Amino acid sequence: METAELKLKLFRYIDSLDDNHLTYVYNLLIDKADINDFWNNLTEFQKKDIEKGLNDLNEGKRKNIEEILKKY
Repeated sequence: METAELKLKLFRYIDSLDDNHLTYVYNLLIDKADINDFWNNLTEFQKKDIEKGLNDLNEGKRKNIEEILKKY
């Protein structure tokens, strides 16, 4: 499907929505546009754990996956 055709279909679909569905689509497309930015959805505990892990890696504190798998 060509870009222009896709945009037209989206416009027509969005134009036909009632207020509730329009708000839902808006939130889906605009508010959640950057789904890769999961960082904002993490708890402070999760963020600190990730930061600690990254610091450990930067300091050379790492284990081979085989070593970990043997333990479990």
